[in-house]
Amino acid sequence: MKAKFKSYIYDTNLEGSQKASSYIRAIDLLDAILQSKAKSKLEGFKSIYDIKSKDIISRLYDYVLEEQNNERGIF
Repeated sequence: MKAKFKSYIYDTNLEGSQKASSYIRAIDLLDAILQSKAKSKLEGFKSIYDIKSKDIISRLYDYVLEEQNNERGIF
């Protein structure tokens, strides 16, 4: 799934833009943090890239927002 995402993100961004590589890097960092500090939030999946459920992605999104605003959060 990661290869498909990379292909999509590069295909839909302007040539020469660093946006695509920044998105991929951010998701890779988020994936590593979740795997090491909040594995249960992945709900049994090994990686963000393995998740296809919109519900799980939505819960992860909400969790990340909460943690981002928490001074003692995982970030």
